[in-house]
Amino acid sequence: AAGGRRLFLIWGDYGCTAPTVVFDSRPCRRILTRRCNGMAAMSEVTEHTIDRGNGARVQLFQARASDRRSGAILFVHGNQGGLLLGGKEAVDDGSLVRFSSRLGVTAAAVSQPGFGGSDGPPDFCGPSTQQTIIAALDFLRRQPSVDPERIVLYGNSRGAVASAMAATKVPDLRAIILTGGVYDLRDAYRKRS
Repeated sequence: AAGGRRLFLIWGDYGCTAPTVVFDSRPCRRILTRRCNGMAAMSEVTEHTIDRGNGARVQLFQARASDRRSGAILFVHGNQGGLLLGGKEAVDDGSLVRFSSRLGVTAAAVSQPGFGGSDGPPDFCGPSTQQTIIAALDFLRRQPSVDPERIVLYGNSRGAVASAMAATKVPDLRAIILTGGVYDLRDAYRKRS
């Protein structure tokens, strides 16, 4: 995988045994095994650097439950209170591995422009952010383990606003989940003024 950084993952118990981390010889690769309800669940977390379409770099993290072809979910983060972690937040808090392992899907988290390892200044849901989301969805569609007809887009807060806007340009999504976004900016401005 491009990007070359190793990932470390720590999270709470959530009713399952703590993960066993198995390192393999390839960079950017972790295989995490945990037992949930008597079954072993494995997820591999990798970091990727993809092209936004204009030469700009986009950081994306991916967890796969197996090589079996299944659906995928793409997480788009919110503002993060100035921390600028980007998609790594979903790795650090364990949500990427939990979704992948428990649902048996590929789970990915993308870093918006100006966050994490993605190029560019933040444009608050503007064209660069929308193109970043579309590039991440295109990346997932090309993965052999992903059924391109079963991709879900999940945006939170400002990620929800950007995801809603990007989804208007991506007609083949299976579902869109939007949480905590502002969808009527004029009304939100009036209420704050």
